[in-house]
Amino acid sequence: MFHHLTIGFLVLSAIDLRRIVVERPLTPEVLELLNRWLDEGAATPTIGGHPVTINAEWIRCVWFGPRRNARFAEFAAAALELGCVVGDIEHARSIGRAELVG
Repeated sequence: MFHHLTIGFLVLSAIDLRRIVVERPLTPEVLELLNRWLDEGAATPTIGGHPVTINAEWIRCVWFGPRRNARFAEFAAAALELGCVVGDIEHARSIGRAELVG
C-alpha cells in the first residue's frame, strides 16, 4: 500500500473527507524550500527518487511504499515550520511532525 503526502495550506476539514482544498496558494518561501530538497540531476522533479507533483497550490509525493521516503518526510517536516499542513488524503488524516521524523 502506498501513502502519499500532500503539502500546502490545506483545509483540515477537507482532509477528513479525502479532498484537497486549499486556503491559499503556495508561498515563495515554500517553493524555495522545495527547490532545496529536490534531487539534483533528475529529468523530472523527484525527492528521494520518487516523482513529485507540484502545482501552485500543493506538493505531493510518495511517503510510504515498499520503503519509507525519509527525504520527503524531512521536507514535509520543514514545510510544517512554514505553516503548511501535511495530509495523507487517501487515508483521511493530517500528519504531524512526530510521525514524519519519528
